Amino acid sequence: MKKTMFWVFACIACRATAGTVIVDAVIADEVRTREISMLPEAQMDVVIYYAFENDTRGLVLDSSPNGHLGAPSGWCVWSDNGPFNGGAMSFSNSVVLILSAPNFPNWNQYSVSVWFLHNGGGDHANGHVHRILDKTNASHSWHLHLNPVTGFVSLFLSDPSKSTEMGDGSHNYMDNTWHHLAVVRDGANGQLWVDGVMKDSVSNLFSVDGPTHLFLGNAFIPAPLQQGSWSGKLDEFMIFNRPLSPKEIQNLHQHGALAPHTPPLVTVTSDMVLEGDLTVSGEAVFEGGIRHVLPLGDLSSGIYTNAP
Repeated sequence: MKKTMFWVFACIACRATAGTVIVDAVIADEVRTREISMLPEAQMDVVIYYAFENDTRGLVLDSSPNGHLGAPSGWCVWSDNGPFNGGAMSFSNSVVLILSAPNFPNWNQYSVSVWFLHNGGGDHANGHVHRILDKTNASHSWHLHLNPVTGFVSLFLSDPSKSTEMGDGSHNYMDNTWHHLAVVRDGANGQLWVDGVMKDSVSNLFSVDGPTHLFLGNAFIPAPLQQGSWSGKLDEFMIFNRPLSPKEIQNLHQHGALAPHTPPLVTVTSDMVLEGDLTVSGEAVFEGGIRHVLPLGDLSSGIYTNAP
């Protein structure tokens, strides 16, 4: 294979930002785009990301660029046994207060992704569900939870005039096993996914504007450290400011990341416009990359593509 170096294109690639595509190689009439394991958080539209990678002794670090730290209290104990990235947070009559949390239940679009393990413990007699994520006050409620009587998982939301719920009643999830849970809102449409499978959908979601704190692993009302407490572990907690696609949810379940593992192919002659002049004769590899000047295509798969 003949190798040709174009230093001017390499310099252009160094300045590439969102809205460009870096091409690693041009081989005959095919272009292979760079495969990345996970898009940067700012491009993934992640608002909060708790990976629970290690024991931070009193704080939960936010791996997104937004700095929403978590403040654990009660019997929150870091564990090195998580489904991805090493660790997880263990809950028992405890809670993580998400500091400076956005009021995402009031947004028209959002997604929540979390891995959960329920160990079968906790209070089963008081009638309160075990909260995974909760933003509730006396008149407004948004909470993602497990019913400790049935083991079903659900999203429930209400205001003084209405309420709705979507859930999965197909399995008792108090099984001491890790499961992936995702909820998606796109306007009035909602979906609930467990382990990469859509379990329920509704067409009557609405915004919930409750002026209260956001809690992970418990509820503020009626009592954050006694009733409604999660019993088990939570990990890889993320809030997105857009609806995730089915493929993204399945990738989060299978790989713990949004990106697929096979990059797409496009043709030089029909799908690609380069900055500057270029003639490809035979085979060539360009070191340093080339900037593609067409706007990005669909970023929802979590991998750069320059298909128009």
